[in-house]
Amino acid sequence: MAGYKYPSVSISEAQTSEDGRQYRHLEVRFSYVDDRHISGLKEVLPNLVDLVASVRNEDLLQRARLLTRAYRPFDWVRPHVKVRAHTNYLHSGFLREVATGRAHEVALRMYADSADPTAALRKLRDEQGVLAVDIEGRDLYPSFQFESSTVKPIVVEVLRLLKSHDYGDWEIAIWFFCANGWLDGDSPIDVLLANDPHASELLRDAAEQEVAERY
Repeated sequence: MAGYKYPSVSISEAQTSEDGRQYRHLEVRFSYVDDRHISGLKEVLPNLVDLVASVRNEDLLQRARLLTRAYRPFDWVRPHVKVRAHTNYLHSGFLREVATGRAHEVALRMYADSADPTAALRKLRDEQGVLAVDIEGRDLYPSFQFESSTVKPIVVEVLRLLKSHDYGDWEIAIWFFCANGWLDGDSPIDVLLANDPHASELLRDAAEQEVAERY
């Protein structure tokens, strides 16, 4: 719809002092939310409250952002949609919706002429040149990152940027998978697969904003 403003969530972490005590809390701001999104908000907010109450030494801000990003904007109008509050649920959703390849399959496709394709792929991963996620000790390589037999340059650029700020493989995979306010509600995967001539610029900006928000 022309001119439609996607609902978005801005989350920041703050500390306040009262009676000599330090309190840690989240500030959550919703933009472009109308009556159609109320049912979704009623599910998001209690889970954020539970998250704040339960998290102690973990990265509260990052987990809260993952929780809200798991909502694709149009899902907010569906009352049956449940909050993806748990990491395992996010992983399951990713694996269900994103095509992946096993290490030996990807190695043969990328390094068919190599004496040891698996070793060549492992070296590329060690150099942060390809994204893989671990499932019960088995590496899976998301297909969206490949173009023919190579990794798309913008994926390598984003991967190395996020890795340089201590993002894990699964965190990066979920970042690509979930709706992103800096991309007008599209996911980075959507942008990659749309063949937008400005895709690299859009993804670079979104990744830089991601890092800036986290720190």
